Amino acid sequence: MQPNKDTITEIPIDKIDEPPILLHPETDLASLEELATSIKTQGLIQPIVVRPKGERYQLIAGYRRYLAARKFGIPTIAARIIQMDEAQALEASATENIQRTDLDPVAEGQLYHTLITQHGRTIREIANKLGKSETYIKARIDLLDMPEPIQNLARTHKLQLGIIPHLKTIKDPEDQILIAADIAKRGFTVEDSKHIIESFNIYKEQLKQTPPQQILEKAKEEPLTDCPWCGNQVKLKTLRQQLLCDECYRRLMWLDETHKRTTKTQPTSYTNPPPTQTPTPTQQ
Repeated sequence: MQPNKDTITEIPIDKIDEPPILLHPETDLASLEELATSIKTQGLIQPIVVRPKGERYQLIAGYRRYLAARKFGIPTIAARIIQMDEAQALEASATENIQRTDLDPVAEGQLYHTLITQHGRTIREIANKLGKSETYIKARIDLLDMPEPIQNLARTHKLQLGIIPHLKTIKDPEDQILIAADIAKRGFTVEDSKHIIESFNIYKEQLKQTPPQQILEKAKEEPLTDCPWCGNQVKLKTLRQQLLCDECYRRLMWLDETHKRTTKTQPTSYTNPPPTQTPTPTQQ
């Protein structure tokens, strides 16, 4: 259904209902009181947006203006009335709020999940509509499967949402909570958390009778990852990150290929690389 031509009118505040999914609950009463005072003295510069729903109206955009009027005794408010179906209303609410930094990621996940399960949208369609990546949308949907303590850590920005897919690899919800709380307390990055969670899963299988807290401590001491060169699992602390120019990278590739072809028992010396030049196709 396409929205009809806009109509702006004064609507009694008690005839307006909040959106079914509220992306950013407002708690700053002092700020709301200032806004209400401004509305009373100067009027409402930007009308709120509502859609008719039976004999009432549902708020689409302008939640702070609506809330200020409701809490501080403003009886009516200027509103733009537009025709929208449920899916369009949810999408409009998400579009209006998507640039805010105080969004509730759980409420976001609920909104996206509703669009998918009840209105046939895909993750790609939602991402394109909002100008976000598919990973952004999926991370918030994944959060719905997490225990409430983990959701609360994400709400308060103590746990990065990029960690959630890795936490989902842990089967026991109690273990998920234990590790998420530890990661949040220590402020680990997504990459560090990934290695700790992978190590926890490895040690969990090996040490089935060991308390999870001890397994977590072991995982933090020796997080494992795959060496990108030999493929063996090694301790994360033994790895090094190195920035290389294109020429040095080609020389390193040449040495690696030479080593693989010449011998498996007597590795090529890496202390004296060949003269700086681009390898020939046969060398590569």
